[in-house]
Amino acid sequence: MDLRLKSVLQHAILAPSGDNCQPWKFSVKELQVELYNDPDRDTSLYNLKQRASLIAHGALLENIRITAPTVGLHSTFELFPDPENPHHIASIHFAECAIEASSSQFQAIAERQTNREKYLPVTISDSQIKSWQDLAERDGEKIWLSCQTKQIADLARLLSLNDRLVFEVPELHRFLFEQIRWSDSDAVTTGDGLDLKTLGLNAMDKVAFRFLKHQGLVVALNKVGFSRIIQMKAGQLLKTASAIVIMTIPSASSQDYVHGGQLWQRLLLQLASEGLTAQPIAGLACLMQSASEDLLTGEVTKGQLELLNQTRGELLNIAGCDHSTPLLAMFRIGKGAQVTRALRMPLEAFLVN
Repeated sequence: MDLRLKSVLQHAILAPSGDNCQPWKFSVKELQVELYNDPDRDTSLYNLKQRASLIAHGALLENIRITAPTVGLHSTFELFPDPENPHHIASIHFAECAIEASSSQFQAIAERQTNREKYLPVTISDSQIKSWQDLAERDGEKIWLSCQTKQIADLARLLSLNDRLVFEVPELHRFLFEQIRWSDSDAVTTGDGLDLKTLGLNAMDKVAFRFLKHQGLVVALNKVGFSRIIQMKAGQLLKTASAIVIMTIPSASSQDYVHGGQLWQRLLLQLASEGLTAQPIAGLACLMQSASEDLLTGEVTKGQLELLNQTRGELLNIAGCDHSTPLLAMFRIGKGAQVTRALRMPLEAFLVN
């Protein structure tokens, strides 16, 4: 493999993915790369229609777009080039170009991290807000955000639903605990999933969390309000944000989810380059879209379905969007301490003939 191309792909796979599942595969021939989705990597309820993975592929393509000029390559890509294979995400073509100096966004690719800790307050200026909103390049993409304390509290209440449902919906619970890497050796060996240290848990919570992997115990605890306590604690954490973002896309097509993933990554990298931290809440957005399309029959209760649709409607109302608009993701933004970064599998693990 061309060493320049190898460098580009090594930066590409630093993209975020749902629960760090890393759902990509590459076929490389000279200066052309075929990008494929591996549907077996993320089997969560969040990933119906592979939407969470499509967002991750968009983030990966954005990393490629940013990185390629730093090694003297220009990249273009064609989405879904094979109509018969929905898992063939993109054909990526590279051509020689003059080497460009690395940008702040390029430098942020390796520095970006998901921070689930308590945030410290930070002032966000009007010029910052405008620059973030201007990252939306395509018609119908929108970045809405609020820095108002009361509105952040309202949004925190809505977004904390995600943590409650993880402990109420068996399929969400199963998948989460399958992805947790309980020790440093497990994290290093697999190179994927959620290193326990990345979850923002204190010492006592880490001990308790090991017991919570047992679904029967969680069911029993929920009878005395455990999942609602989890929701309350999540809401308190979310309220430490200095801003909360709602991102929407024009439609629920696969193409728009990939392009939305590019926008997601642009925003994350911009935040990192400004010394800010973020916690994406994309799984809930995907779950709410599935609820609106009636795709969750048999997976959630009628009450949970109503709650998902109600929450989705409230978020769209707050962002000033029509109720037919798909939510791509939400973020909390603030200033946080340095945290453990999720590991990645080596590039060679993703290469296919």
